[in-house]
Amino acid sequence: MTSLFGELLVTRARTHRHDRWTRTQLDTYQQRMLARLRDHASRRSPFYADQHRGMQSASLSQLPPLTKTQLMAHWDRLVTSPVLRLDSVTRRLQDLESLGSDPGQPWQGRWWTAATAGSTGQRGVFVWNRREWINILSSYARVNDWAQVKVGPRRPVPTAIVSTRNPAHQSAVVGASLRNPLVPTLRLDATQPIADLVEALNRFQPRLLVCYASMLTPLAEAQTAGNLHISPEKVITASEEQLPPARRAAIDAWGVQVIDTYAATETATIASTCSHGSMHLYEDFVIIEPVDNTYRPVPDGQLADRLLATVLFSRTLPLIRYELTDSIRLATEPCACGLPFRCLDS
Repeated sequence: MTSLFGELLVTRARTHRHDRWTRTQLDTYQQRMLARLRDHASRRSPFYADQHRGMQSASLSQLPPLTKTQLMAHWDRLVTSPVLRLDSVTRRLQDLESLGSDPGQPWQGRWWTAATAGSTGQRGVFVWNRREWINILSSYARVNDWAQVKVGPRRPVPTAIVSTRNPAHQSAVVGASLRNPLVPTLRLDATQPIADLVEALNRFQPRLLVCYASMLTPLAEAQTAGNLHISPEKVITASEEQLPPARRAAIDAWGVQVIDTYAATETATIASTCSHGSMHLYEDFVIIEPVDNTYRPVPDGQLADRLLATVLFSRTLPLIRYELTDSIRLATEPCACGLPFRCLDS
């Protein structure tokens, strides 16, 4: 067990208590963490010192949004560590991709790095210190906890991940960081021929299958056809919308719960499904504001044009009202599961 994994277990045990909070306790925690984030950003980030000047008493909704274009244009002024510069972090990511370095090993012994795929036309570059990275790992661990995936010295969780093997992708960095005897991991590229994926999965025999939502149907069909012979206890999808026909195909193939997650490189996990099947926001990690195209708030039950995310644990590269071009709808009714976190409406 690595010390990083040990720190994760301690942090996850602490954040697990948040699941039993009241809504009032959660709101109080959010405001306390938000105040700390804003204070840190105003003192340590030249960009925020200028952007938020004279706005110390303003509410979060009164602060200006931060777009990816702004982030990349002002990266060196946004970052709070004077030793970090965009050109050096970019070179680190290029080295990961070209040299095949281990993304789980911290760069310069203290930083973890990842980049977005650039599907919106611009690539985002992100960096985290050890405490921030532990929070990111903890957000991914919550997905497994809510899915009731048990792990221990006598019960390892062989995990197969069918997504991307790009070492600059956050999921690859997370997988490499958590590599240990308790969670042996097989990473497969979703672009591989299905026959190759089937062969590798049959050899590995995962207890937990994590994949792009678009891979649910071809893998389930391979299982139903008798080519794939695995018995995962849970199936988790990420990075793409989970469509009902694919979900039904997976349930028919394996007869297990299919967990949906919503995550982004910038924020780590934003939401995942509870035992009742509702998608809950991780509001102790990130504050989500659904807005329209003019950044006006969108009421619950109405589809937003985009959302603004404030990452409560971000310190190295603070993200306050960071724009994500995703369309979501907040549910108007709470879930019966008892979690204090709001739900997304499907």
